[in-house]
Amino acid sequence: MKLLTVFGTRPEWIKLAPVFTEIEARHHQNVLLHTGQHYSPVLDREIRDSLEMKKPKYQLKMGSGAFGEQLAMVLPTIEKIIWKEKPDFVLVQGDTNSALAGALVAARNCIPLVHIEAGCRSGNKHSPEEQNRKLIDSISTIHFSADSEALANLLKEGVKGAKLVGNTGIDAVLHSSKRASLNHLQKLKLQPEAYAVATIHRAENTDSKQKLFARLEIVEEIGKYLPVLLAAHPRLMNALKIHRIKISENIRVVSPFAYLEFISLLKYCRLVASDSGGIQEEAAILRRPCLILREETEWMRLVEAGRNFLCPTATKNTKKLIEKLCLEDKFYLSTTRKKVELLSGASARIVRFLEKY
Repeated sequence: MKLLTVFGTRPEWIKLAPVFTEIEARHHQNVLLHTGQHYSPVLDREIRDSLEMKKPKYQLKMGSGAFGEQLAMVLPTIEKIIWKEKPDFVLVQGDTNSALAGALVAARNCIPLVHIEAGCRSGNKHSPEEQNRKLIDSISTIHFSADSEALANLLKEGVKGAKLVGNTGIDAVLHSSKRASLNHLQKLKLQPEAYAVATIHRAENTDSKQKLFARLEIVEEIGKYLPVLLAAHPRLMNALKIHRIKISENIRVVSPFAYLEFISLLKYCRLVASDSGGIQEEAAILRRPCLILREETEWMRLVEAGRNFLCPTATKNTKKLIEKLCLEDKFYLSTTRKKVELLSGASARIVRFLEKY
C-alpha cells in the first residue's frame, strides 16, 4: 500500500506522527509532502526530531500569504507529485489550507482521498477552518471521525460509511507525555500546578483589536492569581505592535516552545487559556482545565462535559470561574475529573481499515 500525505503545519505533524509510525510499522510506503505553510526550518526540524519522524520527501514553499496565493503556489506542484508517485491514497488531516490543497488535487485526479478528523464542526460558517473542513469532507472518499459528535455531523450532512476511529492527537500526547519532564519548569522557576499557559494565534482574534483586547483581558485576569506564560506567536506579536497593545507585567511573554517542552508545561500547569483547537484537546487529555478564547469551538463535547470552558470575554461569570479554578482546590479537582469521551488507538484503526479497503 502506498500513501501520499499532504500537510504543512506543526499541529498536523503532531497529529499525523502516530499514523506515520503505524504505517511504517506495518511496512507500507508513505510519501510525505510538506507544503511549507508553517515554514520555520528550525521549528520544523525540532518537531520532527521530537516526534522521531523522517524528513519529508517533498518540501514546498506555501508560506503565509493570502488564501488564493497559498493555493496557487502549491496546487500545480502537488498535482505533478501525485502524477509521479501514483499513490493508492492521498491522506490529509484536519482543516488547514494545506489539507484543502491536497484534497482538491486528489479528488480532481480521482485518487481516493482520506480525511482524518472528519466531521468536526464549530457552526461558524465564516471561519476559514470550518470552510476547509466542510469542503474536504464533501470530496473525501474515506472519513475518519475522532468522536461520536463528529460522526453524527457527517450523517446529518448525508455522508455514509464514515468511521469512528478516535483521535490521533490522543495517541500523540500519550506518547509524548511519557517523555515530558520537570526540567523545563525548573529552568523557568515554576512549580507544578502553580502557573498557567496561554496562546493566542487565530486570525479571527489577532486581526481585530477589540477581540484581541477581550482575549487578553482574560489572560490578564488569570495573571492576578498565577504566573502566566504567553507564547509569543508571530501573528500575536505583530498584532500587538499594530494595535499598540501592551502586556501587563503579570504576563511572561515567552518564545514559542519546542513541542516536548510545551507538553511538559501543559502536563504540569494549573490551567490553560488558548484559541487553539489542538491545545483544547491536549489539555483535556492531560486533565488540565482549558479556557477557550473563542466564541465557539469544534470540540463542544469537551465543553459540555465540563472539562473546557468557552470564554470569549471577561464577563463576571468568567472572572468568577477563573478565581475558582485558581483558588478552590475542590472545584479545580472536580473539573479535572470530569468524564469525557477520549478514544485512543486511532492510528492503528486507520491503517488497518485502509489495508482492508
